[in-house]
Amino acid sequence: MTALNYTETLTVVHCTCGIAFAIPESLNRLALDSERVSIYCPRGHQWHYTETTEKKLKRALDREAAVRAELDQKEASLRATKGALTKANKRIKRAEHGVCPHCNRSFVNLQRHVKTKHPECLA
Repeated sequence: MTALNYTETLTVVHCTCGIAFAIPESLNRLALDSERVSIYCPRGHQWHYTETTEKKLKRALDREAAVRAELDQKEASLRATKGALTKANKRIKRAEHGVCPHCNRSFVNLQRHVKTKHPECLA
């Protein structure tokens, strides 16, 4: 019997049959980077990674880009809503100070003015 001294790193992987076994890290990296590299388990089953590292990274980048685009859209929508709210609040403040929101004239009795001059707005 001859002893074998192995100095490289081994990685534990699992076959589709459920058995765990160790393969050289370099072989594992090669299998991760190419869908064409197959590995055999000690029971003789052939298996391979179904997705390369490159494809996994590309999928992750695509997801990130989609999330960023959605975030940008939601931020733009939020800015538009804030702008509309600010505009509405300004109109309310002006009305509280007696300025007609329809014709921008000042009145002591704004309620009576709107009722008589702008009845279509009360409907």
